[in-house]
Amino acid sequence: MAEAVSVSAADRVLDAGCGVGGAAIFLSQETGTRVIGISLSQRQVGSASYNAEKAGLKGRVSFQVADFTEIPFADESFSVVWACESVCHAADKRIFLKEAFRVLRPGGRLVLMDFFQANARQDDPDQLLTRWGATWGVPHYAVLEEMGAWTEEAGFSTVVVRDFTEEIRKSARRLYWAAKMGAVPSRLYNLTHPRVSRFARTHFQSGLLQYRALKADLWRYGMLTAAKK
Repeated sequence: MAEAVSVSAADRVLDAGCGVGGAAIFLSQETGTRVIGISLSQRQVGSASYNAEKAGLKGRVSFQVADFTEIPFADESFSVVWACESVCHAADKRIFLKEAFRVLRPGGRLVLMDFFQANARQDDPDQLLTRWGATWGVPHYAVLEEMGAWTEEAGFSTVVVRDFTEEIRKSARRLYWAAKMGAVPSRLYNLTHPRVSRFARTHFQSGLLQYRALKADLWRYGMLTAAKK
């Protein structure tokens, strides 16, 4: 992703859906860039801030609680908007794209990597995608080409979509077997912790469902890059 949009020390990057800060820290360490990460989770932001300080990046990398469909920064604040496996969680992906365009400077770049539905119309009799999304907080999966069209509608140019499904197939299989091995411990934990959240209760199932859906050719892993003139 960093190579695709040529992230450098001259950039100011917004990490939209930063998690615990892994990508932001990597980018700053590898390129010297400044990064601001946002997440809806206060717990993630706390962990990300701790991780950045531990890595000696205080002042170059920072995090705050914010919604990437309502980005709390002024127009043209960033030269790169980065979104790794986060936009799938948005109810309306087009709102994110409009916000990304707004906060990018002229000449700025967007890069996102995510999970996408393989086709707009496809048979899924076992509702694998719907069930996977329910365990993982994903309301629905966009189609990669559809996302490309929405990106152009948001005002971006030089929109490029690339399919990386084959490159991640082995990882998806490893995740499946890890979830398989963790199923019994997870169920035992649920029994002994009846007040655990719904997502914590079912999250291990996402590892099983994602691979079953992949084998059924129901989703793709793709990257989208675009530029703001």
